[in-house]
Amino acid sequence: MIVLPNFNDYRNGEFVKFTDLNAKIFSTQTNPELNIQNQIGTLAKVQVAMRNMYTIDRGSGLTAQIVGQDQIRDNSNSAILAILDAHAKYHPDELIQQQATDLLAVFTKHGRQLNRQSYHTQTINLDDIFQELDNAKSQESIKACHIEDYYASLTNANESFDTLFLARNKEYAQAPKEKLASLRTDAEAALNALYARINAFITIDGIAKYEGLVNELNALIDNFTSAIKKRQANGSKNDSDDEEMDEDLNLINE
Repeated sequence: MIVLPNFNDYRNGEFVKFTDLNAKIFSTQTNPELNIQNQIGTLAKVQVAMRNMYTIDRGSGLTAQIVGQDQIRDNSNSAILAILDAHAKYHPDELIQQQATDLLAVFTKHGRQLNRQSYHTQTINLDDIFQELDNAKSQESIKACHIEDYYASLTNANESFDTLFLARNKEYAQAPKEKLASLRTDAEAALNALYARINAFITIDGIAKYEGLVNELNALIDNFTSAIKKRQANGSKNDSDDEEMDEDLNLINE
């Protein structure tokens, strides 16, 4: 039997790649007893449309810039925490120790791992932190702890991220109105219909006639399931389909 995947765990990039590979497998299917040519045709049609839409989504020249700014703010925030941790624990000047401790309380008010939050949540939480630090006392502490360069990098990257994200949204507003989410729903339905038909034939006839196809599909499903579990275990950002960017497909290709 085909072990049905949990598509809720698939990010858009992962699902598009998964659908591409399924379409390739089914395009070589020659067993006439299954009588699934209509279902294969439906899958192939929606797969092409979804791939084209996803290419538009990922193809914006701004996407790489957005990801770059996000990496800068992640690195800057990590550097700030590392320096403040050291000052709070080991600095010989008790005043600087206290300043570092006070700053740490602000920088960690939303947790120490902002880089693992969704893109928009991270932006909102950083804005809140910046607002709390927008006073003479906090700015003096930032200078005393020698994190002003990292702080400037963090604030600039956060602002640039917002600006670029809005610009990319403007691009998308001018893109074709057919939504990736709708195409994904159609693709999920097409895949589930194919899997259900094959499993039904297995229930009736046994596995022997369909074992090669089933083994190939199960191996593909297992590959993606393992990669997704690895991604989740690594604590990657939890993006929503409609508002957030998917990661590249490197995880599947490892």
